[in-house]
Amino acid sequence: QVPMKWFGHATTVLLKRRSKITSEQFLEGTDICIIEAELPVVESFGFSPEIMQKTSGAARTQLQFSHWALLEQDPNWKPTTEDEVEEF
Repeated sequence: QVPMKWFGHATTVLLKRRSKITSEQFLEGTDICIIEAELPVVESFGFSPEIMQKTSGAARTQLQFSHWALLEQDPNWKPTTEDEVEEF
């Protein structure tokens, strides 16, 4: 969950880590949004500290295993061009 002020920062971290956002629930009467996403296990290492840093400690995380799935991308791929490095 994250306050609306930090919503963009939180989704940026999620998308950078190849997650798939499955739900965004805005709690009525508050500025809180609950984001549910599927995050590859390999991308979960260091996730909580990074999202806390990008949201100045406003985000709260809960990681829970859901299922196994094949990645559409090569998990060992490394950016090589300047554009790729900038994007990832």
